[in-house]
Amino acid sequence: MNMNKLINLIGVLGVIASLIFVGLELQQSQRIALGTAAQARLDALAAPRLAAIQTAPDAYKIDGGNISEGEYSALTDDEKIIWRLRTIIGTLNLQNAWLQNELGLLPMALWEQAEGRALGGWENCLTRPILSEQLTVDFKEYLAERITKVCD
Repeated sequence: MNMNKLINLIGVLGVIASLIFVGLELQQSQRIALGTAAQARLDALAAPRLAAIQTAPDAYKIDGGNISEGEYSALTDDEKIIWRLRTIIGTLNLQNAWLQNELGLLPMALWEQAEGRALGGWENCLTRPILSEQLTVDFKEYLAERITKVCD
């Protein structure tokens, strides 16, 4: 009789362990699905901006992101548009990196690199309005906690 109870107990423990494993696998699959959906949204948002940049003459000569007020003032109106589009695309990539990191899908070294770019963009008063338009509230709060510089 004791042998039957022991076998039943081992069987029950095996079933419980299997259910826990399946639950963990489902949780991981959900995180991966959310990350894939976020990447698809980024691709959809970036595509028209990329298309506009690809058709603009000499667009490759204009960087996006952190530039000084003087550098920005020296740009032509067309170059300012290209700079803004490139900066928006970069911001969307940062937002995606934030979400991938939150889901545990981004290696720490890659997140640290993206975080450095995001903090630099938040500190720059030219790029902060663009980041503010594109980023989620959670990510903006994260950046605002780390960079307290006030922009006019």
